[in-house]
Amino acid sequence: MFLFKNIFSKKSQFYFRLSSLLSSGYNVLVAISHIEENTSDPVIKNISHRLKKEVSNGKSFSDAMEKLKDFFSPFEIKTVSAGIKSGNFAEIVSSLSVYFDFFENIRKKLLNGLTYPFILLNLAIIIPAFPVLFLKGFFPFLGKIIPPFIFIYGIIFMFMFLPEILKNQKMRKTTDKIIIKIPLLGKIIINFQMILFLKTFSLLYKSGIDIINSFKTATEVISNETIRMDFEKNFSLLKENRTISEAIRNNLFLPHQVKEIIETGQISGNMDIAIDKVVEYTEEETNYIINQSLKIFPVFVYLLIATYVAYIIISFYSNYIKTINSLL
Repeated sequence: MFLFKNIFSKKSQFYFRLSSLLSSGYNVLVAISHIEENTSDPVIKNISHRLKKEVSNGKSFSDAMEKLKDFFSPFEIKTVSAGIKSGNFAEIVSSLSVYFDFFENIRKKLLNGLTYPFILLNLAIIIPAFPVLFLKGFFPFLGKIIPPFIFIYGIIFMFMFLPEILKNQKMRKTTDKIIIKIPLLGKIIINFQMILFLKTFSLLYKSGIDIINSFKTATEVISNETIRMDFEKNFSLLKENRTISEAIRNNLFLPHQVKEIIETGQISGNMDIAIDKVVEYTEEETNYIINQSLKIFPVFVYLLIATYVAYIIISFYSNYIKTINSLL
């Protein structure tokens, strides 16, 4: 699960340093060597070392990236390759830094927003069980808190490793379809996938790759099966020489405003400007939805805790009354 990985941060740092050095006049090999020598991050140091080795052997930067597919995605390789061919290498690398920085900020915002409610949730499980610890001992106390912990962290584990668990394509499609229908969570996932698609498409298109190939690669970065299948239908229409606005007209996930902006850009011949507006609009909407969700989620947790505490109190007094009645 991307929340617990800082790969976005590492990629953003790497591209930012590379862009700064290239803009300062360093050639690629010297820039990579400089990054390797002056970084304390073991991942970036390792990637720089491996890139330097490939470039030193005569490979272009994009060809060197091909050898490091454990770190660089096909989307990044295509973007950098197009940037090199168009002579906009430094600018494209800078854009990649901004691209990954955006997703890193989203990751941090979600992680920070969810930390406090989860601490409260853990305390709500542990604190009401303290009387059991003092009255009955440690093992009954563990028996009281372990089941709810298994339930909560079982759900977290499921979401973290769901793609690995669901190797079966049919199961994956069914689960992805259900997930995007969950209130709040579904909306966040849909918007995250939309911004991922649109920012990828924008970066590829601006680097000089044609609309069809930009759309194809951007579709491939979508991880939700249900959403990706809808975009694959749009891609099929693009290949039939339909315009991009015609291709996305019946898309179930792109907001109506996004479709209108793209159609306007197509008619006016200002597709670059239209794509910038689309990305800006989707970023703002995504941030708004995440901020609203992070306000609602703590309230949901408080209600859950209140319900659980009420259940503990009612159970206690119910047992207490039963014990008194049995003695009478």
